[in-house]
Amino acid sequence: MTTIKEERTLRVAQMRAHLAQEGGVPNPEKEALLDRFIEGTATLADVFDHAHEYVTTAKEREDLRLAIEKNSSIFQHRLEQYEAGIQAYEEEKKQKNIQRRGMSAKERERHEALDFARANVELSGGKISEEHWQQALRWANGEITMDEYLGTSGQQEGNDR
Repeated sequence: MTTIKEERTLRVAQMRAHLAQEGGVPNPEKEALLDRFIEGTATLADVFDHAHEYVTTAKEREDLRLAIEKNSSIFQHRLEQYEAGIQAYEEEKKQKNIQRRGMSAKERERHEALDFARANVELSGGKISEEHWQQALRWANGEITMDEYLGTSGQQEGNDR
């Protein structure tokens, strides 16, 4: 007949063998707990609680790793979009500067004000209709006055009513 200590030694040896088969790495805290279990100063419930805590902590670490990986991927994608947007913006700005070389200072100022206004509207989630944009460009090019652009001239007011 085997003693409790011999039976516990056999069970701990089996646990250690399973850990080694699975490629696990023993940690000093768990090894000390298993030795205390063999000696009888720790219970099987203590070993179970330690294993449960380890599994829970490992799951939390894995969940955290997956969340970090996902967020990193999202961040990388957004960074790439941002960099592409910056390049497109710089190219568009360069083209506008080339187009505006022949304009007067007043016309350039008006076009820049329109660009700013359009960006503000679009960043706020709005959209300027093509008709309104064309009207704004007519004002920026000096083809109509500010009153005509805003629809406050006598002729424009009649059309609005």
